[in-house]
Amino acid sequence: MLTPEIYQLSQTYQGVYVSVIAVLTFVLGYKYSNYEGSRVYSVEKQGIIPSLVVVILMILYIGLRPISLAFVDMVGYAEAMTNHTFENVEVTWDNNYLFTPMMAYLSSHDASPRTPIVILACINIFSTFIAVRKFFPNDTLIALLTVFGSFIYYATAVNGIKAGCAMGLLLCSIAYRDKLLISLLFLFLSFGFHHSMQMAVGAYAVCFVFRNSKFYFGIWLFALICALMHVTEFQEWFGTMTDESGAGYLLTDIEDSNFGGRTGFRYDFVLYSSVPVIVGLFAIFKKEIKSTAYSFILNMYLLLDAIWMLCMYAPYNNRIAEIPWGVLPIALIYPLLKEHWGENQYSLARTLIYGNVAFTFFMNFVYYAYIHLDR
Repeated sequence: MLTPEIYQLSQTYQGVYVSVIAVLTFVLGYKYSNYEGSRVYSVEKQGIIPSLVVVILMILYIGLRPISLAFVDMVGYAEAMTNHTFENVEVTWDNNYLFTPMMAYLSSHDASPRTPIVILACINIFSTFIAVRKFFPNDTLIALLTVFGSFIYYATAVNGIKAGCAMGLLLCSIAYRDKLLISLLFLFLSFGFHHSMQMAVGAYAVCFVFRNSKFYFGIWLFALICALMHVTEFQEWFGTMTDESGAGYLLTDIEDSNFGGRTGFRYDFVLYSSVPVIVGLFAIFKKEIKSTAYSFILNMYLLLDAIWMLCMYAPYNNRIAEIPWGVLPIALIYPLLKEHWGENQYSLARTLIYGNVAFTFFMNFVYYAYIHLDR
């Protein structure tokens, strides 16, 4: 039962997280408006120590949080340690073939309920750091804070633990696209932690073969029109293509489920997810940026976000939205921190970074108000 004390713990823990990330982002981002555009050509890597300090503090904060229903999934995983639940689960390709054996091993060796929570926090946060360091060697700390401050990150790190690990590994796969074997290894690991990554694997393959960004902008616009017109045929089609768990997310009738949120066309989320699209349009067609790395990131984001919009009316569409929104902060800031736009590009980068964390802060405030008004 979700008591007022549990609600309070959840809100307090998340409020502290978002507030600290916001303050650090605003303090560090302030100096970016003073940089000249030519700085992007610098080959000097930023010192790694400050970023590692943030990573370690994040692991401690997320990994050592109280075992409580306030953090949803973690209670089930903690109980599974003591009940030895995972030792009887059959491992298949569509059943988290890395996550399940890891949990079974820990349980069979009588690991404490805390152990998998800490390990998963390490995998999630450290893999995110590896990806960000590869993407942004000159701006690692501000980019890391941008990812940590994005709308979906806290939820996947705390509640959707498996999905959070899978997303960090997916970002590593995209970051190491120039080293194909390493990239595919990270993609394999990502899919092994959460079956929803089959969508990301498919998008990776499509974007690797078809590289024309105009094609993906067209798909994104088509998906937006379908969402506006309440077209659900694609959602049903995807439901027949995925595994049993994925089909449950897409095909469950709201009235027949315990779904407690709301569905329908989400103007707020569409506006949020459209910002990297607008930046991409300007970067590709106005600034004529030819970076193959950026094109791949943008194309994957456009395709993944389009799939989410085609499934927007599913009661559990947030499980799908987590994937493009995990890529969103990278797609948002990559062209401004890695490509040359002009003398004012760092001022624009700072504005986008501030807007990213401000949206997260605002939505947490809205959720907090909603909970209290509902009660």
